[in-house]
Amino acid sequence: MDQPASHHVPGGSQPLEEIRARLDDLAETAAKVAAVAAAVDGRLGALETRLAGTGGTVGALVNRIDRLDDRIGDTDDQVGLIHGRIAAVSERIALLDARVGAGPAEAGEAIVQAVGSAQAELTARLSSLEETVLALAEALRPARWVPGQRRSPDGR
Repeated sequence: MDQPASHHVPGGSQPLEEIRARLDDLAETAAKVAAVAAAVDGRLGALETRLAGTGGTVGALVNRIDRLDDRIGDTDDQVGLIHGRIAAVSERIALLDARVGAGPAEAGEAIVQAVGSAQAELTARLSSLEETVLALAEALRPARWVPGQRRSPDGR
């Protein structure tokens, strides 16, 4: 009776001690898995908190982009009006040049050059505005983050 009993489970081939040892191993493994799951849960909670804080920032960026889009639309309308006015002036100059003849053609050419330089300046300004909008769009584009990737000090 003083000997540890090596009991066999009825209908089974493993001694009871082996089954208990396996159950203890399984319980230990389950405890490790639970600890890892708790750590992951904590990290996900922290990530959720950080993401919740960005909601207002993203909303503000969307509003700013919408306002910028409205301003660009207004600028485009103004450019269209200016283009129409320049075309009308060009037609008048052509009519005046036809009426006056070859002598004052030099004056007409000077006016055409002035209108041409105004168009070139307007085109340069539009190009600059387009570059600014593209740079802003690039700056506002969210960085792509891959799980497991470390972020650089600037947050990307």
